[in-house]
Amino acid sequence: MKVYLLPQELTIYEVGDVHRELNELVESDPEIQLDASQIEEIDTSGLQLILWFSKLSKQYHEHPPLCSLSDVVSDYVRLLNLETHLLAGSDGRSLSENYEY
Repeated sequence: MKVYLLPQELTIYEVGDVHRELNELVESDPEIQLDASQIEEIDTSGLQLILWFSKLSKQYHEHPPLCSLSDVVSDYVRLLNLETHLLAGSDGRSLSENYEY
């Protein structure tokens, strides 16, 4: 399983570039998880990107879409009650600890 490290800022200004990169990566190898551990700033555009990737990744594998979260992302996910959508895979497993950068 490969991991895509999300940038420190995942706002409307970065989402377009990240979306293009993720599309290219998924086309070449759909076994990818997102590492959100470095995110310090996120807005609704960034969260929409993560939700899009979560839906997309569940078509290809059973692993959770995210393998690691920053406190900022974790707080946002809990505030919006998205734990079941973002922190568990389609097989019910929670955040993965085995990943390759």
